[in-house]
Amino acid sequence: MIKVEIDSIKPGANDFFVVMLRAQQSEVGLPIPVDKFEGDAIAAIWNENQANIGLAYTYDLLRLVIAQQKASVGMAIISSYRLTSQRVMFGATIKIVTDETQFEVVCNAQVAIALAVLTKAPIFVVESVIQKRGIKLPQDGTIDHKYDTDTENHSQNKTTFASIPNRILSLPEMAMNGTEIRMEAIGIMYFVDSGLITLHDHLKHWRLGLQLDLSAARMVEQGKIRMSDPHNALSQIIERSMSQLMMAVITEGKEQTLSAKLVWTREDNRFGLECRPSDAITAALTAKVPIYAQKSILYAVN
Repeated sequence: MIKVEIDSIKPGANDFFVVMLRAQQSEVGLPIPVDKFEGDAIAAIWNENQANIGLAYTYDLLRLVIAQQKASVGMAIISSYRLTSQRVMFGATIKIVTDETQFEVVCNAQVAIALAVLTKAPIFVVESVIQKRGIKLPQDGTIDHKYDTDTENHSQNKTTFASIPNRILSLPEMAMNGTEIRMEAIGIMYFVDSGLITLHDHLKHWRLGLQLDLSAARMVEQGKIRMSDPHNALSQIIERSMSQLMMAVITEGKEQTLSAKLVWTREDNRFGLECRPSDAITAALTAKVPIYAQKSILYAVN
């Protein structure tokens, strides 16, 4: 395997961005095509500026879940690729290490790179991949080394959803207060620069609407068909750690915003994290566990 590091993140063709990985002490690079939202998030983590960047919060959620399992990221490995009609898709594995064992999480390259940069873990590429998809890079380092993330266009709608830092919950904070209602159905409607997510109970007496930015709305839509790669990775991490995700709960946040929590168990212990509602909903859809909402944030349907 060949050790690599990020050399640049810059716009590419067809609205994609390119994360350029450079082999250490080499002129060989491996271009990883990512979409705009993924490029923004990886650049935000790389530049150590995560404010208002949607997917960066999702990757940070993965980091906290790993920490809650008393584990760490050993390395990320770009291990395969396949050609599609639009771009080259790279597959990867993340090695998770605990005191007792280690296991691999299968994901796409974007998730592996983001998590490795966030946790300062090394990134490797299988030799056959870099031999077939690698390119020659300039010796003088003339490639742009920084990419300014578009925080204005991709910031969350503050009236409905605040950019909530992921936070480990105490045991009392994980408890249900008895006013939660289980939400069953999810509808998605897209606008020019945002999406509206609607949930209601099985009797359709109560409804909840969430206005999200496009990246978060698309993530929830992918979660409905279990195609959100970061949340598939999250499910693998929890399951391989002998834990079980129990539920997602959408709650009232501060200053007329909404928050959410994910709760899972391992043996007789319960763990929880506060996170964005879009992450909690997508994680629950991916793992096929219940979604609840506090009654105080719902409105009645006549």
